[in-house]
Amino acid sequence: MRRAIALTLAGVFLYGCEEARSAPAEVKLDTVVEKADTPNMTDEAVIRFSDILAQYQALNTRLENVAARLQMTNATLCPVTVRDAGFTVHTLTDYPERLQQVARGLLSVDESLSVRTVREGSTAARAGLRAGDKLIGVNGQRFVSGATQQKFYERAITSAFVNPSARLTVARMDASGEQTVMSFKLKPETICGYPAHVVFDEYVNGHTDGRAVWITSELMRTVEDDVNLALIVAHEMAHAMASHLELNPSDEARKVLELQADSMALVMLSRAGFDIERAIGYWSRADNPQRLSQSRSDTHPNITQRLNNFERAKAAIDITLRAGEPLDFEILPEPVL
Repeated sequence: MRRAIALTLAGVFLYGCEEARSAPAEVKLDTVVEKADTPNMTDEAVIRFSDILAQYQALNTRLENVAARLQMTNATLCPVTVRDAGFTVHTLTDYPERLQQVARGLLSVDESLSVRTVREGSTAARAGLRAGDKLIGVNGQRFVSGATQQKFYERAITSAFVNPSARLTVARMDASGEQTVMSFKLKPETICGYPAHVVFDEYVNGHTDGRAVWITSELMRTVEDDVNLALIVAHEMAHAMASHLELNPSDEARKVLELQADSMALVMLSRAGFDIERAIGYWSRADNPQRLSQSRSDTHPNITQRLNNFERAKAAIDITLRAGEPLDFEILPEPVL
């Protein structure tokens, strides 16, 4: 299950873009955590946490929408796929213990599973599922409560979503506090099994651990264009898809892997209908927030090398599209430093 909030990556080695320092553009979550040590939080602390939580939810929604477009259109290229209905869930334990009281009040989340987000245009959205719905069961199988509920939920959903459709039962509370049990027919889709998450961090960075993609909040704020965000997400997905983390390359070899991920990302963007010429132009801009880290990196190609590689990949994509042939990674030329 996607975690509802991430404060730190705590020692996990992540492969991808190197960090570039950038001034934070919002109130840090740490500030609110310090004020949440006691049960009697000040009104100011609650308001500040509410603002930060709203920012976090907005960033997650944006990232999920961009990533889903890539995941759905490139499923046939992915070595790992999952069945997805377009919603995420959470419980109170997904939040830091010191913030659970505030999360309970602001999000109406408790110890039971409930819907956190519903992706726009998904089968869950079309069926009418809403954020805040409490999950009861799927296909007549009731979800258990307690410490094992998340693992039980994941197993039950995975089993149910193998089928063309599944029936999800939830309880929805109205404005008066009355609960109504409702049932929704969902038609899961097969998508790439590399989810994308936001992590609160003041550094401009994107990376993968081979199982998921992590994009910092500061990077998302500096990349306002969804096309450019899609390029970054696809680049990190490509590292995971190509199993680059299983290698132990030299610095020069890592540069080649970075170029390979760039080329693969362009294919994924093109299949998803993103403007790849616009995405390439992002790297030629002087205000690209990642240019500084690229220029001083021993393991990443420089901007000129990346732009040349992008142009070669784009040429191969254009030839393939003009010929009316399907896009895949086999059409790409070998990266050249």
